[in-house]
Amino acid sequence: MKRVLSSFLLFSILVGCRSQQFAPIRYSNSILNPVYDSTKSESSTLNSWLQPYRAQLSAALDSQLFISCRTAGKKQPQSAIGNHLTEVMKEYATSELNATVDAAMLNYGGIRAALPRGSVKIRHIFEIMPFDNALCVVEMDSMQMLTFAQYWMSSKGHPIYGFTVSQDFQNRPYVVWKNPLTRYPVKMVVTDYVANGGDNASFFKTITTRKCLKTPLRDALIQYYRSHYQPTDTLCLPQD
Repeated sequence: MKRVLSSFLLFSILVGCRSQQFAPIRYSNSILNPVYDSTKSESSTLNSWLQPYRAQLSAALDSQLFISCRTAGKKQPQSAIGNHLTEVMKEYATSELNATVDAAMLNYGGIRAALPRGSVKIRHIFEIMPFDNALCVVEMDSMQMLTFAQYWMSSKGHPIYGFTVSQDFQNRPYVVWKNPLTRYPVKMVVTDYVANGGDNASFFKTITTRKCLKTPLRDALIQYYRSHYQPTDTLCLPQD
């Protein structure tokens, strides 16, 4: 399953911890480990020790990446934010692998928040993409793409880039490529969560030709924005 960012978990644990007095308890006439006593006063020592780290973390998260001209929330089967995120996935994977990547897919449930209007900061990217899922490029033949099209239709749609999924007059799904396709297999970038069968995409587990990057998608997004935008630049996604 998806792994929540460990540093955030650690920080939450540290913030939640308090230096307290403890009262011993007895069991079978033996002294056991102390237990938390919420009635005792809180010491400021831990908070004082944590304060510089909180300030550094807050300053980093409040770093502005760009300005968004409108709010963009997720929708099915596709949305402006989904199209944008998958486009970034495709461009980032192409750059990292120095090879052609034909398409991208991001599971709908992986988008956890809307892109806000106005100042977009690093903390907003963490809210949109809080998980540590890395990117994987899988190679798919024509039959596997057909299976994908069937999965996409049955799941009511996921964000995709580089192609669309349609149906013929007998309601059979097929793929329409954005650019003319001259060869198979094709390379599609997905998250490792999807590549390992997450979100009911079990057929991805049968695809053995894959290359996984170490960079989490969230970090790839931040790197992309920093390299393509100044903090005062405006990103204006289309209206859905």
